[in-house]
This record gives sequence, structure tokens and C-alpha cells, in this order.
Amino acid sequence: MTNLALVGNCQTWPISEMFVHACADIDVIGKIVVYQSTEDDEKTDMDMLENADIILSQLITDTFAIPYIQTTNLKSLFGDKVITVPNLFFHGQNPDQFYVYGEDKVRILGPCAEYHSKSLIESWKSGRPVSEISEENYISANFDSDYISSLVEKSFADFSTRENSIDIPMGDYLREHWQEQQLFHTFNHPTPAALKALFIRFCTYAGISYDEKRLDEVSKNDRLGAIHPPMENTLSEQLGMKFSISKEVKGVGLDETTGARIDGEYKQYSFSEYVEKSYRCYDLNSDIMNSLSFTPS
Repeated sequence: MTNLALVGNCQTWPISEMFVHACADIDVIGKIVVYQSTEDDEKTDMDMLENADIILSQLITDTFAIPYIQTTNLKSLFGDKVITVPNLFFHGQNPDQFYVYGEDKVRILGPCAEYHSKSLIESWKSGRPVSEISEENYISANFDSDYISSLVEKSFADFSTRENSIDIPMGDYLREHWQEQQLFHTFNHPTPAALKALFIRFCTYAGISYDEKRLDEVSKNDRLGAIHPPMENTLSEQLGMKFSISKEVKGVGLDETTGARIDGEYKQYSFSEYVEKSYRCYDLNSDIMNSLSFTPS
């Protein structure tokens, strides 16, 4: 039995499930979900990593707040048993989606939690009424296809840069398949298809065998699909996407008075409801939305 540990963001959860269900010779002894970690966890985490035969780690930069999780540190301590993979972060299939920060870096929340349509914010700022927002052109009403295409290519370039120092690349896979099938719900929440492709590449690289049927079964669990913002069909066709875009908008529950997120509540919205809720949130936050910043930048 080979002991495996994982280090990364929320993507480690579905990937670890794939190992548990599809790899009879792998024992997943633990995972470090980096945004939940604190320096107080160092001894426990290091003991776990010491006991691992293989460490699957996303690339954690040297600027990350907790030094012991940084990839350069893990590589120096554990050498070749650390195998690095990319964080599957790609803006190309939903290039109008952004995290949005108001004044004093306050993150704005809306019906799709932290994810917002930049074009919808432009419509709100310009005073365009909700009744004039159409799902057929709500993005292209403000941004032309050349601008959106430039965002796609920038995301490819950024992904390629991040891959320069990792063991298992995925940029070529994204370039080959991004127009053929849905690979992302949001820019940082990949679908099972993308996660499965990364899992297979990792197993091939590390010489790990897996059961294809059991992998197919566990890949039906869409662990990162709770939030699914809309995407304009007209624009997706202009970008060459050949798969059908779901009309379903998956988001979160919001307090009608304050606009605050209701913990643990997920909801489905019609497009018109999504627009109305978004405008409501922007109205409630109007005092801090005079100066905005966006991620990806």
C-alpha cells in the first residue's frame, strides 16, 4: 500500500475521492486544504507528510502566508516524493466572471456568492434598468468579442506561466478541450471532466494504477458545482464553444434586507432573478462601489 497526501485548495477534495474509490493500492492518509490551514497545524501536517510515500501538491507560491506549505519548502524537505500539479484556474470558459472588491478591499457578494458578471456591474453603474437586461446579450451589450477573446488568451498565457515549474502540465489539455466541453463552473471550480483528466495524468506520471469503471463512477460526483453563474450563449458561440450552455443559474441564498449570504443555503435562480438579486446587492453596497477592483486582474 502506498501512502498518499494531498496539498492544495478545494480541488483536493474531489481528487482525493478519486484515489479512494479508484486506486486499490493507494491509502490517502490526509490532505492539507491550504486556505483552512494555520501555523498551529504545522506539526500535525508535517508528521502526515513525513509518513507519505507520495505528496500531490498544487504549486503553492513563496508568497503564501504559511511558509511550511510553500512548494519550495516542501520540495527541499521531501524531495522527489513531492509531485506538483497546477491549480486548475482558467478564466476562458467564463471570461465575464470576476471576484469584485469595493473600497477598502471589501469583497462584494451576490446571488452567485463571490462571483459576478463584470458586464452586469457596468449595466448597473450606467443605470440600465433590469427590464432591459437580456440573457441573449447581457455581456456583449457592454463588451465586444475581441475584448472577451483577449481575456481568454490572457488566461491561457497566465496558466502557461504558472506551469513553468510544475511536474504535470495541463495547459495543453485545456487548449485542446476548452471549446469542446464544459471544464469549469467558475474560473477556479473545475468540472469532474477536468479533474478526472488531471487525476489520470498524475497516475500515469507516478505509476499508479486505477480502476477505470470506478473512476467513471466517482467522477459523476460534481463536488465543485454548487455555484454556476450564467454565460451568454451568443458570446460562447462567438468564442467557438461547441457545447450547450446550461440555462441553470446555481447560487446561494441571500438575506432580502441586508444582502448577506445565508450560510448553508444554495438556490437555483432564473436569469431574471439572478439579475434582480445582483442589482439589489449592488444597490445595498453602492457606498463602497465607486472604486472597484477585479480578480482575475
